[in-house]
Amino acid sequence: DGNGQDGNGQDGNGQDGNGQGGQTSRDTQTPESEPSTKPPEPTQEPPPPQGPVAITQPDHTNVRLGPGTLYKIVRSVPHGTRAQIICVGPWADWYEVKIEGIYGTVWIKRDLTVLVGSLDGVCRYRAGAFTVQAWTWPVISHLRVGPGTYYDVITTVSQGTHVEIIGLGPEAKWFLIELSALEGPAWIHQSLIELSGSVRRYRQLAIRELVQLLRPGPNPAARPYLITQPEILNVRLGPGLNYDVITTVPQGTQAAIYGMGPDKKWFQVELEGLDTLAWVYRDLTRVVGSLVNVRRITAREIAALPALIIQPRNVNARLGPGARYEADVILPKGTWSRITGIDTHQKWFRIKVVGLKTALWVVRSRAKVAGGLLGRFRLHAADESPMQPDSGPNSDRPLAIAQSESMKVRTGPGLDYKVITTVPQGVSGEIYGIDPTKNWFQVQIEGLDTLAWVLRDMTWVDGLLVSVRMITPREIATWPALITNPPTLLARSGPGKDYPAVARLPRGTWVRTVGIGPNAEWFQIRIEVEVPGIDAPVWIARRHAKIAAGSLADIPKAVPEDSSHSSSAETDQR
Repeated sequence: DGNGQDGNGQDGNGQDGNGQGGQTSRDTQTPESEPSTKPPEPTQEPPPPQGPVAITQPDHTNVRLGPGTLYKIVRSVPHGTRAQIICVGPWADWYEVKIEGIYGTVWIKRDLTVLVGSLDGVCRYRAGAFTVQAWTWPVISHLRVGPGTYYDVITTVSQGTHVEIIGLGPEAKWFLIELSALEGPAWIHQSLIELSGSVRRYRQLAIRELVQLLRPGPNPAARPYLITQPEILNVRLGPGLNYDVITTVPQGTQAAIYGMGPDKKWFQVELEGLDTLAWVYRDLTRVVGSLVNVRRITAREIAALPALIIQPRNVNARLGPGARYEADVILPKGTWSRITGIDTHQKWFRIKVVGLKTALWVVRSRAKVAGGLLGRFRLHAADESPMQPDSGPNSDRPLAIAQSESMKVRTGPGLDYKVITTVPQGVSGEIYGIDPTKNWFQVQIEGLDTLAWVLRDMTWVDGLLVSVRMITPREIATWPALITNPPTLLARSGPGKDYPAVARLPRGTWVRTVGIGPNAEWFQIRIEVEVPGIDAPVWIARRHAKIAAGSLADIPKAVPEDSSHSSSAETDQR
């Protein structure tokens, strides 16, 4: 009786059941009833909560607004607190619970409780149910290892990329996100995305938490590195067999990993002795360290080669090649930009940044060359018109131009090699390689059917050398040698396209010449780089290879065992 009237004995005041206060006569008075012999009913205890219960174990346990430590703390509850389990989180490591004295439902970590009852039939949230959806709106957005422009770029994403927000940075200006293409979380600035939902329930991470969150492994600050596995491994300008070989490295060579190609089959690495980042095939290496925070280089960025990657935290991009020019924009660390020119002193690069219409200049020492042939750019003074690469079919290689009245051209990189010819002052040759001492250039001079060598000090260089191949002592020892030119070249069992193909040689493969076919259209070669199952010499079409060095005069004629096949060199490239 919620109004308490009967409980206060209102009827005992002489009122009748209708609320009238009249007296009753003795004759009509109801006799007193006898005491009841029925035992009193026991006091009923409150019913136990329905479903399983989680009982907290630590002295104090935080309960939160969501299933994870990135969510805000609602309260701390003492040891032994009973929490009725309402639902289980997406990964079954958090419970959604109802606790007496706390409004609504909250979340508690499973490992901090003891379960009473069974979770059978308890609802479970799907993955992604607690993330805030967002989309990038700029043409290009950087995703970074940490919440700031001084952190490395993991990858870039295009306009409209869908991401899931899972946390906030220390100053709430950066969002911690997940992306299906990445193995771990990444960070993006709040100005680069449009939200669908609220991030108010997320807490701001403390600075001390970032290292543990973003850098897994025993040595979080270390960049992963690789160790090469084959006896000889080609190092290329880009992530594919169609890119030129810069150099070769022996088995056991170590290189720091700076990036991965779009298909994750190639690593971008930094090798000692090279002025540019280069690429090696992933399956031919062994990785030491975690790849979680290694940059994923996009197809758009690869198409921008030759390119620069900004290295310091921030770099001023200027309107001209020098500090006296006005700074037009500040480029954050990791910005990837296409190189379009070089100043006369080769200290400044002219670049094109995605999203900016104006060409800008950055100092060379504040950036890393990402790879690709830099091209034979004409060097311009600061007050000249914007620089463009020279046109022409061979404009992608620097030139060595003779300075003296006459310059000797040799068969190899040294004074003990034979002189092929002598050229006058001003004659130029495209530079194809540099010897191990960096004192000799391997060049292509018009009128010669083989690459030759000139002393570096006898020339001046038009263009940059950062992408020129570094020729190793092992390759020099294979002379006379050939370099394959097509992206992929079929090596056959005999000198003709009717012979069966026995191997595929990628562009830039360096091979020893051991014989010349009957009509000189085919070379018999021995592959120096190990190819499984190929022990005997094979044949390649002469017009699909460049004579790297050495004389062919002493090379014997070679006749295949079965000479009935055609010897045509017709389009034997793939």
